[in-house]
Amino acid sequence: MRERRFSAALGLSTTAGDGLVRDALPLRHRLPKVWARLLAGDLAVWRARRIAGSVFTRPVDVAEWLDETVAPVAHTVGAVTLDRLLDEAMLRLYPEEREIAQLEALDARHATLHESTINDAGIAEMTLRGDWADLHDFDGTLSEIAARLDGTDAFEVRRTLAVGVLADPARAAALLAGTPAPAPRRRVCLVVHLSADAVAGLDPVGRCETTGVPVLEQQVRSWCGRTDTHLSVTPVIDLTEHVTVDRYEVGDRPGWV
Repeated sequence: MRERRFSAALGLSTTAGDGLVRDALPLRHRLPKVWARLLAGDLAVWRARRIAGSVFTRPVDVAEWLDETVAPVAHTVGAVTLDRLLDEAMLRLYPEEREIAQLEALDARHATLHESTINDAGIAEMTLRGDWADLHDFDGTLSEIAARLDGTDAFEVRRTLAVGVLADPARAAALLAGTPAPAPRRRVCLVVHLSADAVAGLDPVGRCETTGVPVLEQQVRSWCGRTDTHLSVTPVIDLTEHVTVDRYEVGDRPGWV
């Protein structure tokens, strides 16, 4: 009831009033230097509240370190800088806990191709989670290769094509060095079902047995037309008529009983 009266007196909703109290308490009792700047009128309320919110669940010594460090620049500090300072405080004051958290984060690294996301245009999704330095270098290499690729596609599209180039290290090295590309090393095995009409261009849909989804006949032609992939075609006869029997029958060849 008291909180409702406080909020009503200020013309605020109960939620807004609760938030104001929640931010005011750490400002007054855990961030005295930031609080002093707020009272002096040289720090915007919203900036002070953001700093207070960042230490709401942090240990007391972390709040004290942050107060000492951020108070002189509180009028300019942004959210990114604030997060970085909090990370530094935790590293300085709780190195063992941060080391454990870092090891857990390293265990969560992965590179996952989501095969279930492939659509009828042959587009799929992949997620990467790894060390920032590795991903930063990978991102830079993608851009460098994309800049060297011919074509009128948008730059972001060419970055996705660069992923395919990197799948063939020899080709990627040649492209980056400006030397002739070697014969394609990539060998992709796809089991695709196409009807005779599809081969003749009369049926627009086939089925990719590898992914289990229908694909456009044009997409199959696109896969087969890539110059960076070694293509081999193994024809499979698909009989339109299958003769079956429902009982054992003795053959009529000589010597059979």
